[in-house]
Amino acid sequence: MSFRLPCLLVLLPIIAACGREAPETPSVQRAAPAEVLEARVYTEQAGDRVRLLLDSPKAYPVTVTVRAQLSRMESDQPLPFTRSVRDARGLALFELRPAAGAGAPEYRYESRWQCGDAKGVHDSAQVYLLPLAPGTTYELIQGAGGSYSHQDASFNAYDFATAEGTEVRAARAGVVCAIKADSGVGGPDRRYADDANYVAVVHDDGTVGWYLHLRQFSVVVSPGEVISAGQLLGYSGNTGFSGRPHLHFEVFKPLTGYTRRSLPVRFATGAEEPQTLEQGKYYTPTEGP
Repeated sequence: MSFRLPCLLVLLPIIAACGREAPETPSVQRAAPAEVLEARVYTEQAGDRVRLLLDSPKAYPVTVTVRAQLSRMESDQPLPFTRSVRDARGLALFELRPAAGAGAPEYRYESRWQCGDAKGVHDSAQVYLLPLAPGTTYELIQGAGGSYSHQDASFNAYDFATAEGTEVRAARAGVVCAIKADSGVGGPDRRYADDANYVAVVHDDGTVGWYLHLRQFSVVVSPGEVISAGQLLGYSGNTGFSGRPHLHFEVFKPLTGYTRRSLPVRFATGAEEPQTLEQGKYYTPTEGP
């Protein structure tokens, strides 16, 4: 789950053509695929140098990566440049300056960001609630390392079989950083991967809880909202890359604005000790750890 900064993508050819001039950020209208409190990377001219600056949400940390292609220019920081920050206002990321030699300096750049803090350390003692309504038992139809889709960045993910419309509850307290609720399509094909409705929640250690495949228009929380463990987030569905109604839950840490790594977590299941979930077994959510 990463977010491109669409104004910058529109600007790429303009930036390359303008050479030394720092472009103004245009007003870009688009149909947003997700509701988020945006991070924004933009430029500021300072003589023959260009500073790249960041504004970011106040409610939670984000991790931003900027990539750049330079011609007869150099950066005062190694590129790509990644920074995790919360509540930035005009934060200087790096500066571009003309390199020695003939010819007009030119540059192109793009950026992406994700919710969460790449510097954060997951609290290994944290116990998560099962992310569904108590009182019913659910089968874990795909666990960590599942061959169907739990590989690479989503290796440590958990799929619970549910009837559509089952209450999805927060597994851990945090701040809602992004939602998607407008999709009504899905199927057992990766072409639907971007069509899953979801809620993403940033935890106090900078990790992110991600709840996917929610029913269309069923999300009941908003970005920036502080939530408690066990709070209703929305209702399960079958949107996105999904072969049957289920809830996909994972906890991840952003590595850059482009990449992430899912993390192994333990759940309260009513057993004496917190459990690591196993595919094919059945679990009943509890009201608390």
